[in-house]
Amino acid sequence: MKDLLKADFYRILKSKLTLIVFIIGFALPILIALLIFGINKLLISEFFAMYDTTEGVENVVLTSRQFIVSALSPMQNFGIAVPIFSGIFICQDMMTGSMRNKLIYGHKRSDVYTSHLIVSIVFNISLIFVYFLSTVLFTSLFLPYGVEFNTNEFKFLLLVFIYGIICYVFIGTLSTMFAFLFRNLAPTIIFTIVSLYGLSLAVFFNIIIDMDYLCWVPLVSSTEVTTSALSVASGEMGLNTYHYLAGIGSCIIFGMLFSFLGFLRFKKCDLK
Repeated sequence: MKDLLKADFYRILKSKLTLIVFIIGFALPILIALLIFGINKLLISEFFAMYDTTEGVENVVLTSRQFIVSALSPMQNFGIAVPIFSGIFICQDMMTGSMRNKLIYGHKRSDVYTSHLIVSIVFNISLIFVYFLSTVLFTSLFLPYGVEFNTNEFKFLLLVFIYGIICYVFIGTLSTMFAFLFRNLAPTIIFTIVSLYGLSLAVFFNIIIDMDYLCWVPLVSSTEVTTSALSVASGEMGLNTYHYLAGIGSCIIFGMLFSFLGFLRFKKCDLK
């Protein structure tokens, strides 16, 4: 198992695609911060032109808090892209025959699957952490935070961060399952993206389904956490504790289920 992990991590680390993806993850928040900085300047100018004062302008400008809170959301642009790359590495391993060679050399299928699952999860978390860290750094540098940063606000951000990381652990199990299920890049990417959008947007079914039940669908609470965070104008958490804990629980439960289903598929498939 240790040898498999070393080999899989080495293969990803030496890939040029990995370097490119991490550079994008770090650079994208810089571009966003500069763009929003320019937009804020325009908004302030328009506000002053309309009201001949800047009093109250803080209610119309975009803040770093908005981008920090949403940085770990699976629904933001980079969040959707993250699991695609882990799926690419697994599919490449299958298409090049590397996975078959691991089995020929005597490695157990359970160890092969677990190794890929761990690498996929670590890759997802590392990539989104770089994006999150860059977002915190550069949006805070160029944009106003928006609310008073106090102990409550720090606790809130910590809760958002923990929930976001758990979401990407779940997403790692989902993309790994699809990669082993289809063993082909195109359907793996398509089903991963469609599933993420479908799960996250299921929050809008709260019109007909009570949110106390709906929050047990993975990633639904992620959308609610982001929405409630951006809707409050102060450092108060604005979170439903039950929905938050149910969201974490659903990610763990369904993550274990998808890992098991992916392994069952891999156990029965014939690698050629």
